[in-house]
Amino acid sequence: MYNVTAHRARAPRTPLAPAPITDQVARAYKSLWGIERAFRETKSTLEVRPAFHHRDGTTLGHIVGCFLAPRLEVDLPPRTRPLASGTLLLRARRSRRSNLAEPLTSAIHGDNVNRGTVVQESMLPKSGPRVAIIDSRRGRYVETPDIEERVLGPDIGVELLRVETPEELHGHLEEIDGIISWHHISIGRELLVRLRRCRGIVRAAVGFDNIDLNSAAECQIPVCNVPDYGTEEVADHTLALLLGVVRRLRVLDEHCRQGGWDWRAIGRVQRLRGATLGILGFGRIGSAVARRAMAFGMDVVFYDPYLPSGVEKSHGVRRAETFEELLGQSSILSVHVPLTVETRRMVDERALALLPPGAVLINTARGPVVEQGALIAALASGRLDGAGLDVLASEPDVPEALRASNRVLLTAHAAFYADAALTELREKAARIVVRLLGGKSDRNLLNGVDRVERAR
Repeated sequence: MYNVTAHRARAPRTPLAPAPITDQVARAYKSLWGIERAFRETKSTLEVRPAFHHRDGTTLGHIVGCFLAPRLEVDLPPRTRPLASGTLLLRARRSRRSNLAEPLTSAIHGDNVNRGTVVQESMLPKSGPRVAIIDSRRGRYVETPDIEERVLGPDIGVELLRVETPEELHGHLEEIDGIISWHHISIGRELLVRLRRCRGIVRAAVGFDNIDLNSAAECQIPVCNVPDYGTEEVADHTLALLLGVVRRLRVLDEHCRQGGWDWRAIGRVQRLRGATLGILGFGRIGSAVARRAMAFGMDVVFYDPYLPSGVEKSHGVRRAETFEELLGQSSILSVHVPLTVETRRMVDERALALLPPGAVLINTARGPVVEQGALIAALASGRLDGAGLDVLASEPDVPEALRASNRVLLTAHAAFYADAALTELREKAARIVVRLLGGKSDRNLLNGVDRVERAR
């Protein structure tokens, strides 16, 4: 194990660099993810205690090249402020296939973790624009910003901020030129008015309910999303949940694992061919689900008041003129609408009561679109025969009633994911940022602010 200790310089005679490290270490640590190269020739554990952050974006991660010496004392500038009181552990092992090390874990341990602290990984300081990636410590999407760095290019600095609350972002975004928002951290008016230099925010997702679009427009900050990155994956996942619930795969799996082997354990099952699939929201994903369902011989009907007439003809499906009309004929209801003021709790107790008895609900959109208490009650009463839920209003907390039911399939908001889909999403989000930083328009603009030139 190699230890890195840090203390503040009391009276430096000349301005200090972020850390007195050699050119060799700097090359190895262009960013924190450079740990793969740093441990190229060694199998060891690095311990950094505590973590510090300098205003220019440099972290102690940049000097973990201490593999060159058993112990390295590091002087940090007087204005350096502590960022986390915990310990950052980075472990790596040598790959058998190459001479590059493979990172094993990157975790924070300390008293402040539960209360929330920012953990920031960034490239070495640059004089050009800076882009912040907002992610979470739990359920993180971006382990290292390597894809973003490649797309953004060498002239744009990248910072990865891991937070759990909006308050943790204060003091970290004021000098940022662009933002990629991953997690459901709220970006509201209080935060937006602080973004003096920001030339654009990209929500790395289809949904954008965590960003105050009106306040962003008032602040002249363009907001975009990435609506097309995982259409196939979410549609495939929807059909997987549908098949799993209707064919009672969880019931059968548990029966067999407990020593049984009796086909009658499946119980009552509706036939898919000829069953009516009601699709709430007929956008990219809803229409992709329709095509897949039609391959199973299902009768597909959708409700989407914002689409022009004739869409149903081009897709070979039926159209319901009202939400109530859709519900009344849907033996399976699949939800594919964004979360807005209009759609929040749209599938409530009244809506569930309008479904035919024994219907099935599938939700791969947003949890709060479905009133969770009403859903649990409908399952308990038998009004609903089953549910396939990739999202919950209470996520990541799962109510015991849903967890314990063998008529419910839960998939932890994973419908979007495939290795290729995540890479595609990160690349597209970064490309949009490049366009916004260049003052260009983007077709995924959400709030009408176009070609904004901000002070540099």
